[in-house]
Amino acid sequence: NASTGETVSSCNVTGTIELFTMEDGFEVQIAETKEIKLQLLKTGLGAKEGYDFNSLKSCSANRECGSGECCFNNRCFSRSIVGQCSDDFDSSGNLPTGNSCGSDFDCASLCCDGTTNTCRDHINNDFEQVLCSKVPNQSCVSKEFCRIEYVRQCYLIRVNDPNNALSCEKRCYSVPTFGDCVNGLCKPPITPQEPATPTTPADCSGEDVLDSPPFNLSDL
Repeated sequence: NASTGETVSSCNVTGTIELFTMEDGFEVQIAETKEIKLQLLKTGLGAKEGYDFNSLKSCSANRECGSGECCFNNRCFSRSIVGQCSDDFDSSGNLPTGNSCGSDFDCASLCCDGTTNTCRDHINNDFEQVLCSKVPNQSCVSKEFCRIEYVRQCYLIRVNDPNNALSCEKRCYSVPTFGDCVNGLCKPPITPQEPATPTTPADCSGEDVLDSPPFNLSDL
C-alpha cells in the first residue's frame, strides 16, 4: 500500500502451501508443506490500487540486505534459498566453460568444478538440461547445482475398495531429488519420514491421503 508503506513482506502467514504445475493440460501437485518459503518476484500487479507485490528489496551488496539474507542478481534473497552470494567472494565473473576458477561466481554458468577448478556447463530449462551435479561438500549457489539423488518417498494413496469403503495403501517410490545447498555446500537430500502403514479406515481419512502421487510416474 503506497499510503501506509506496507507490502507483502509486512504480513505474517501460517498454513499449508501447495505447489502445482500444468502438464499436458492437467494440474499436477508437486509439493505440499508448511516449510516452503515464498519470495515474490513479479511487480506491477495491483499497481493501480497503490499496492506493491514485490517483497524483494533491490540491492548491490550484501550489506544492503537484512539479517539472514544476501544480494543475488540485485535482489535480497534468504540464505536458505541462495547458498552463496557474489560479494561473499572475490571473483572475476562470467568466465566461459573450461577456464580456471576459484569460486562458482567466477563462472558464467555459476558452476566451478571443485575437483578440476574449471568452469563447467550448467543449463536447466524447458528445452535443455546439462546439470552441474556437484557432489556433497562441494560449493553451491543453490540446490539445483547439487547432484540429483534417488530418495525414497512414501505416500498414503486412496484406492478403489470393492465395497466403496474408505481405503488407502502406502506406496513408495524412488524419486530423483536435487541435493540440498546448506551454508554454501551441497548436502545429500533428506529422506522424508514415511507415513505409517494404514490398518483401519480411520487411517485413510487424514488430509495427507492423496488421490495420486504428487508427480508423474513416467518421470521416475
